[in-house]
Amino acid sequence: MLKWLLLGAGAAAFLIFKGRQQSAGGGAAPAPMPAPLTRWPERVLFIGDSLSVGASPTFKRKLLERGVKAFENVGVVGSTIPQWATGKHAPALDKALRDFKPDLVLISLGTNDEAGRRPRYSGPTYDVARATASAITALKAKIKSSGATSVWLGPPAVSPDLWVMDPNFRKLLADSWKSLYFSGEKLPFTKVKDGVHLTQADNALWADAFIRWMESGGNAVS
Repeated sequence: MLKWLLLGAGAAAFLIFKGRQQSAGGGAAPAPMPAPLTRWPERVLFIGDSLSVGASPTFKRKLLERGVKAFENVGVVGSTIPQWATGKHAPALDKALRDFKPDLVLISLGTNDEAGRRPRYSGPTYDVARATASAITALKAKIKSSGATSVWLGPPAVSPDLWVMDPNFRKLLADSWKSLYFSGEKLPFTKVKDGVHLTQADNALWADAFIRWMESGGNAVS
């Protein structure tokens, strides 16, 4: 029985059952571009850094309106990818996956990892992609092994006055999640005075754009 999402088309169609990705023939395979979402998953977990903490109430309200039955946020201000994959926040994720049993996990991480490129920290030669590659793989495997599907909400664009965005790092995230990577770099966020965090209007813009992207088959925002 189809749980919530059909990916692909024809003989190469992919089905997600209870968040598990399978090919029509039963074997696991990379996801192609998602087809339009016709029914939202029942249980959604939102993990991440301060951006997830700030946006969670807006995402929760809007996703419940779309038919999601249960929504939980496990966000930690200042957190990074390695901390969630194998570090100090990994137990919280393990508990949420075990007890909440999400069908879909939304991930908003990367901003704090990329912040290591600030000159006053590690300098412009800091390789964010290399520093996070193994943790990204581990985080994806952890969520997949729980039976859930994950979507990565890519970090928004940041002013070069704050730190240099690392294109190799962002490409690594996009390549790792393929069609289930949602890039918000081009969204016209106004942000608060620190130039990093989002306003309530920004959070609504982010949630609305994500919902359109999911329901249109991943083509609403490039």
